[in-house]
Amino acid sequence: MTESKSLFRSEKQEHEYFDNYDKALAQLPVPHETRYISTTYGDTFVIHSGQSENPTLVLLHCQGFSSMAWFYNLEQLSKYFEVFCIDSIGEPGRTRSKDTAIRNSDYVQWLSEVLNALDIERANIAGWSFGGFIATTFAINHPESINSLILMSPAGCVAPINKAFYLNLFPALFSGRERRINRFLKWISGSDNNDFPNPAFTMFTCGMKNFKGWSRGAKLTVYSKDEWGKIKAPVLIMIGENDPIYRTTPKRVVENMNGLHPSIIAEAMPGSHGFPIRSARLVNEKIISFITSITRI
Repeated sequence: MTESKSLFRSEKQEHEYFDNYDKALAQLPVPHETRYISTTYGDTFVIHSGQSENPTLVLLHCQGFSSMAWFYNLEQLSKYFEVFCIDSIGEPGRTRSKDTAIRNSDYVQWLSEVLNALDIERANIAGWSFGGFIATTFAINHPESINSLILMSPAGCVAPINKAFYLNLFPALFSGRERRINRFLKWISGSDNNDFPNPAFTMFTCGMKNFKGWSRGAKLTVYSKDEWGKIKAPVLIMIGENDPIYRTTPKRVVENMNGLHPSIIAEAMPGSHGFPIRSARLVNEKIISFITSITRI
């Protein structure tokens, strides 16, 4: 494995996080295997489920959640796809990052190395929030590697980020205090915030409390019509109808993206930024239907 350093607040907090991760992993309702992939940026942790004869689906999680963000999606998606959940660099998770100075171009190179190691030439990639930003940035730079792109309330990409997002995020991100973390969850997820113990939100809270090595250097870019036009593959964009992260309304984001390029389909989803968890079954059905329709063409 490549050399890396601990990016947790202390050794004790690192152990606490990994113990919780292992418990969540053991609860996954689908057969799976895990592996590490060595990259320039550290050893990347991947959860693999589904059958190899099915289309490949790569899942990129939102900030802070790790691949446990997909806890409620995996069982259904694994029936239709060979699924690879990837813990991102510069995030809490089991990926061992080498550094925190990670630029947009670094994420592109990192994901390229991971896909190459997995022998994936053309991928169906689904990304939520910051994972959607990584997926879009990669697709613009490597359109030949994309079979379809599915974005769930992507950070940046489609519209500028609301300043209130940062005002709510930073106290939670850097304080490590559970009260501030829960306040941020309430703000960003609203009614989508599941007020009961569950692996996805447990891992988010645990990561925010214990992790300190957040990636720095990425710029949440709003991509132009020409940049979106570089993506030749079909694109499905789902936006929570009550999502607070954009400066404009989710309705306007959907309207703008539908008029941007013929290959893009954008639609509003019930809920807020946490809709991929709260409405996991509906999200799964959208993903399955979208990729299946492409496969049949």
